[in-house]
Amino acid sequence: MMNRDAVRTHAGSPPLLAWLHCGVEADAHSRERRCGPLPALYGGERPGVQAGRVQVHRSHIRFRNGRFRLMAQIRSLMYNESDCKVISGLSARRPKEGPTLRGTSRKSFFYRSLGFYLLILFIPSLFLGLSGYSDIVSVMEKEVTSGHEDMLVQIRESIDTKMLELNRIAAEISANPDLTPYALKQGFYHTLQIKPLLRYRVANEFLKEVLLYVKGSDYLISSESTYPLSLFNRSVYKFEYWTPEQLAHALDAESRPVLRPAEYVSMNNGTQERIVAYSIPIPINSREPHGTVLFLISESSLLGYMKYDQTVKTGNTVVLDEHKTPIASLNRRYMDDPSWIGLLADDGGAGTRVVDKGRERLLVSRTVSPQTGWTYVTFVPADDVLRGVHQVGKKWLSFALLITAVGIVAIFGVMRFSYNPIRRLVKLAETKWAQAAQGKLNELEVISAALDQMAKSNEEKDARLLQSRSAVRSHLLSRLLKGEFDGVDSFNAAAREVGLAFPPGTYGVVVFDGPAHEPAWKAALADALDGRVEGGLTVYGRESLEKHQWIAVYGADEETPSGADAAGPFARAKLEVQQRCGVPLTVGIGNRYAETAQIGKSYIEASTAVDFKLIKGRGETIRFSDVMELDAMRPIPHLADELERLKYVIRLGDADKVNAVIAQISDKIKRDGTSLVIARCLCYDVVNTLVKALYDEDKRLAESMFPNVAALLQFETVEQLSESLAASSARWCDLKRTNERGGELLDALTGYIDRHYESPSFSVQALADFVSLSPSYVSRYFKEKTGKTVSDYVHQQRIERAKRMLETRDYPVKDIVQQIGYYDASSFIRKFKNAVGVTPGEYRRQVELREREREPERERMPHISERN
Repeated sequence: MMNRDAVRTHAGSPPLLAWLHCGVEADAHSRERRCGPLPALYGGERPGVQAGRVQVHRSHIRFRNGRFRLMAQIRSLMYNESDCKVISGLSARRPKEGPTLRGTSRKSFFYRSLGFYLLILFIPSLFLGLSGYSDIVSVMEKEVTSGHEDMLVQIRESIDTKMLELNRIAAEISANPDLTPYALKQGFYHTLQIKPLLRYRVANEFLKEVLLYVKGSDYLISSESTYPLSLFNRSVYKFEYWTPEQLAHALDAESRPVLRPAEYVSMNNGTQERIVAYSIPIPINSREPHGTVLFLISESSLLGYMKYDQTVKTGNTVVLDEHKTPIASLNRRYMDDPSWIGLLADDGGAGTRVVDKGRERLLVSRTVSPQTGWTYVTFVPADDVLRGVHQVGKKWLSFALLITAVGIVAIFGVMRFSYNPIRRLVKLAETKWAQAAQGKLNELEVISAALDQMAKSNEEKDARLLQSRSAVRSHLLSRLLKGEFDGVDSFNAAAREVGLAFPPGTYGVVVFDGPAHEPAWKAALADALDGRVEGGLTVYGRESLEKHQWIAVYGADEETPSGADAAGPFARAKLEVQQRCGVPLTVGIGNRYAETAQIGKSYIEASTAVDFKLIKGRGETIRFSDVMELDAMRPIPHLADELERLKYVIRLGDADKVNAVIAQISDKIKRDGTSLVIARCLCYDVVNTLVKALYDEDKRLAESMFPNVAALLQFETVEQLSESLAASSARWCDLKRTNERGGELLDALTGYIDRHYESPSFSVQALADFVSLSPSYVSRYFKEKTGKTVSDYVHQQRIERAKRMLETRDYPVKDIVQQIGYYDASSFIRKFKNAVGVTPGEYRRQVELREREREPERERMPHISERN
C-alpha cells in the first residue's frame, strides 16, 4: 500500500497543497507559470507500478473574494495490488481492487447451494422415513394379526379334537357290554367292580370327571365314586345356575348331546371352579337312549392352549357354540355386558378387523370350526397390541432422523471443504480471464464464463487444426516416406487423430503420373483411393512435390496376395479416373516390405518405375520388379565390405575416414557402369547404412540430422549425394566430440548460468547460443548430467540468492525481486514459499528471531574470556 509520505514534500506538506498556497492572489495561469505545473499524485514511480495520474480541469479552479477554491475531478487512475489510493478533494480512499464479483455474495451462494443439497437429502429421507414407518407398521400388524389368527386356529383344532375324543369315549362306553343297563342292574357290588372301566379321565387330562347315568336309576357312576342323583347337584358339584331338576331333565329326557356353557361350580372340598358340562345320550344317535354320559370339563383345561403371556392381559378369548352362545372365555369381565355379547355374536366373517367399541378400539380376530360350527373370537385393545409395533416404527423414524442429521453435518462439511477449490477457481478466473469475471455474476457463472471463453479459444484452435488436417496428413505420410517411424504402431499412434492407420503386414508405394497442366485428375484420384479399404489393402494418398505425380502409400494385411497391389483398387481407380478426366495415367508400383523403414525404398522403386514411361509409353502400369528384369544383365557392384567399413568409421567419429569411405563407394558405383535403377538402390543402401549406424551410436544425436530419403531423387549425380553424406557425417562427428567433452560442457553451462541467472532476460536459447548447440540438446544434456532442468537450476540459484539478501536485512522484497531476475513480486513470493515453505517476510522474521536468540550468548562470551 502507498503511504501518505509518498505524496508529501520534504517540508511535510502535500505537494497539491503546496502548489495551491503558492501565490494565493494569482489566477490559475499565472500560478502555473510562477509555481510550476500541477504536481503529480505520486512522489515517484516504483518499479513495475505505474503511478496514478490526476487530471484537473482549469474550469474547476475558481477564485472567490480573494480566496482560492479547488474542485478537482480524477479522470483516470491506474493501480496494482499494493498501491491503490484514490484522492478525492483532500481525502484518501481505498477503491475496489481489479475486476471482482458483484451482486450475489459468495456466502449467500454457498448457503443457497447448501439449502439445495439439504432439500435433496430431506425429500428422500422424508419419503424413506415415512414409507419405512408405514411398511414396518404394516408388516408387524400383519405379523400380530397373523399370530392371533394362528392362535385361534390352534385353539379351534384343539377343542375340535377334544370334542371328537368325548364322542369317541361315549361310543366306547355305549359299546362296552359291562356297562349296559342290564349289567349295571345286577347289584351294587357288581357296580363297584366296573368302576375302573370309567377311568377315561386318566388318559384325558382335560376331563374333570366322567359320569355314567342309566335311565331309571338313581345314581351317577364315575371312576371315583357313585353319587346319588339327588345329592350330586346339591353337595358334590353345586352348579351356580344348573338346578337339580334341569340336571335330571338333561339326563333322562334329552336324546341329543347338550353342551352347557361354563359356570361357577362349588365342590364338596370347598373349592370353586368354572366347569363346562357336556352330556351325550348313549347309544349315540339312538332315538331311545338307555343312558347318558356326562363329561365335566374345566374351562381352563378347555382353553388350556391359550395362555395370557401369548396375548395382552387386557384382552379376551371366547368360544361360542353354533347358536352364538358363549361357552368358555378367558376373562369374564366382558361377558356380562349385552353389548359385548352382541359384538361377539356379530358374524363379521373369519379374519381380523378393528372394531370401535365406545372410546376403545379393539383388534378382533374370528374363526369358525367347520366340524362343530363353533365360533372362536379373540379381541384385544388395538393400542395395547400395537404399542410395540408403533414403538418399532418410532425407532425407525428416530433412526431416519439421525441419518438425516448426520447427512446434514456431512453435507455441510463437504460443502465447506469442496468450496475452497471453487473459490480458488474464481480467483484464477478473475486473474487470467478478467473480462469473463466482470458483471453481476456469481462464482459458478464466473467459472462458466471463463470456461466458455476457454472453449471458444479451443474451438478456434480446433477449427484451425481441422483446416490444417490435410496438411497434417500429408506431413505424416511424408515422414513415413522418409522412414522416420520405427514401426506401424508408432505411425498409427501419431496419425490416428487425423484418420490414418495401417494394418500389420507389408507396405508399399504406388506413384501415379499424369499431365501437370490438368490437376483435376489428382482430386479424382484422391476421392477414389484416399482412405480406401478394399481387398485387404488400406490406401492413403498425398500430392507429390512433382506437380505431375500423386503418391499412394498402402498397407496390405498378411492374407493379401502379392499381386493384389496391381490388380486391386489401383487398377480400378486408374481406369475410373481416366474415364472421368480423359487423361492417361502412368502407374509405378514399388515392391512391398515388412518394415515401415523400407517404405522410402519402395517409393524410390515406384518413382523409378514411373520414369520408364519413356520406354513403355504413357498410360501403362509398370512394376519395379519388371524393370529389374531389364537390368538383369548389367553388372551389380558389391558394397558389403565398404558398408561394413562405413559402420566402423562412424563409431570412431573420424570425419576424414568417413569421407574417404564414402568417396570409395561413390567411385565404385560410377566405375562399374551401374544402371540408374541399381545406382539409386545402392545409394539408398548407403544412406540406410549410414543412418542405422548413427542411430546405433546415439539415437538422440541422430534424430536432429536424419537425412531425407525422398530427397535422393533430387540428386542428379552421385557426387552430389556423396557431398550431402559427407556433410552429414561431419556434423555427426562434431556433435559426437562435443558430447564426449562432457565435463567441460557442463562446467561451461553451469558457469554461464551462475553469471547470468540474475538477468530477467536469461533463457535456454541464450544458453544454447553460448555453447553453439541446439536448445533441445542443451536441455536434455543438462537434465541427464545434473538431474535437474535448466529452469529448476536457475530457480534454485535465485532462491538461494534471495535467502542471502533477506538475511542481511538491507534489501526490501521489491529490490530483491529485481536483482534476482524476476519480473513479478507475487510470482517470486509464490515460488519462494513453494521452495522454502514460508513467504519471504516470514523467512526474514525467522532470521531476526534467531539473531535475537543468539545475542545473549554473544553478551556472555566477553565475560567468559575475562575470567580466563
